[in-house]
Amino acid sequence: HNRGIPLSSLMRCQFVLACCLQKKLTTIYELEQRKVYQTILFDEPAQSSVSFDSGSKFFDGVFAGVRPYRGRQKFPRHYTGGDQVPFIDGKGEDGGDGQKFQCAVTLDSQKGVRHWIRDVPRHPNAFRLPVAWGRFYPELVAELEDGRVLVVEFKGKHLKHDPKEVTKGQVRKRWENVVSLCS
Repeated sequence: HNRGIPLSSLMRCQFVLACCLQKKLTTIYELEQRKVYQTILFDEPAQSSVSFDSGSKFFDGVFAGVRPYRGRQKFPRHYTGGDQVPFIDGKGEDGGDGQKFQCAVTLDSQKGVRHWIRDVPRHPNAFRLPVAWGRFYPELVAELEDGRVLVVEFKGKHLKHDPKEVTKGQVRKRWENVVSLCS
């Protein structure tokens, strides 16, 4: 009424208008969600805690039924055994030449690693950390000989300044700080 647009014109464009309104509401929701998340997790009065009751646990069948890696590389320190390693992404069909695969090979060869596991994103038994848009799942989780847990997240250089990856980095640092206080 205020802009002098006839109702008949609005009716003809109702779906376009609804789509625009939905986008606007989604943007507002995401901005508010990030603000609340920032306040709860990072601002001064925030009191984050870690529960060792949930999270990554090493147990038989942890990722049973997940597509396995079928390449030539052997992983003697993988928790589930060399023939039950969950698929590791890569460029080849066997997943054997990607950067994340090379990261797993390196971790498997490190002294001080008791065992490790390939974390499977969105799996109920996966290790995960909270982010404003849900959760993220690091690639590898290892238990060291001294009982500490090592979490490995690998990202290519091309993602260094991606806003979501920056947020993940902040969450990783916060988790590391809170865990070190619990030790």
